Amino acid sequence: MTLKNMWAYLPNAVHISRIVESVKSHRLHWESPMTDSVHEARLVSSYAIKEARLAHLKSFRIDAWNSIHIKTCDSLPAQYAVMSLIAWDDSASYLEMNSDELRVWSMISERPAAALILPAVIAFEEIQREEIQRSIL
Repeated sequence: MTLKNMWAYLPNAVHISRIVESVKSHRLHWESPMTDSVHEARLVSSYAIKEARLAHLKSFRIDAWNSIHIKTCDSLPAQYAVMSLIAWDDSASYLEMNSDELRVWSMISERPAAALILPAVIAFEEIQREEIQRSIL
């Protein structure tokens, strides 16, 4: 498998690819200044990494994670979301929530996945708002 497709066989591959493509085409939304949600994700990311390691992630997931840094161009929101999508197969459901719902869920959930995905959901919402505004004008 090439570096370009290191995550292609993961259950959340479609979602990971969507984030990677969005980072490429909407760079400014993914490079926005630190927000509370990104800060929260940063705080839980070290816990998430420990939990993922304790779960003995298979090497193909670790390879996917290592290759994603290149593809996300150091975008923290993208990296946190991808971390969650690689480590927890069921975390893709958080991408379907709106940011207000997910913010509440991240506070009550014991798993870090929701907090890790929240900055990406906010980025997707900003992109969607911008696209709606463009279509109106």
